[in-house]
Amino acid sequence: MRSLHAVDAAGQLRVGVNAIRACRAAVGLPAGGAVLDLPVVGRLADRAYAVLARNRYRLPRWLVLRLAGHGAIAPTTCADDHCKL
Repeated sequence: MRSLHAVDAAGQLRVGVNAIRACRAAVGLPAGGAVLDLPVVGRLADRAYAVLARNRYRLPRWLVLRLAGHGAIAPTTCADDHCKL
């Protein structure tokens, strides 16, 4: 899988940065919507996401926490590559 995929409560498929925003909102974390809705920032975030997703296993844990915010790394509770929030 190259990017995060999520299905929201309405059944809409969300991919990449949009999926991250939906997941963060679902668990009560700030989604960063106002900033990411800006056209230039949104395009930059999509490109940055692609680079980070490709290299996610090479990133140190402290950097992931810094980029994603407090509570971003949860214990693994997913089965068969599917997680339900």
